[in-house]
Amino acid sequence: ETPFWVPWTKTVATVLVQGTQNGVSTDFDGNYRISVRVGQTLVVSFRGLKDRKKKIGEKTIKFSVTLLKNN
Repeated sequence: ETPFWVPWTKTVATVLVQGTQNGVSTDFDGNYRISVRVGQTLVVSFRGLKDRKKKIGEKTIKFSVTLLKNN
């Protein structure tokens, strides 16, 4: 499970494997599980915030993402 956190509210974000239809929503604590291969990129998004991308390497198991407001 990978944490996702928005500092001003607990909410649900979308996590998608870039270029695929493979995606999930986080729970209200920001946790999720998704199957992804080494070299693929995860895109974490929430309406009104900048998307964040994380390329998955061989040792990527768990990481944190903080989304920022769009300007």
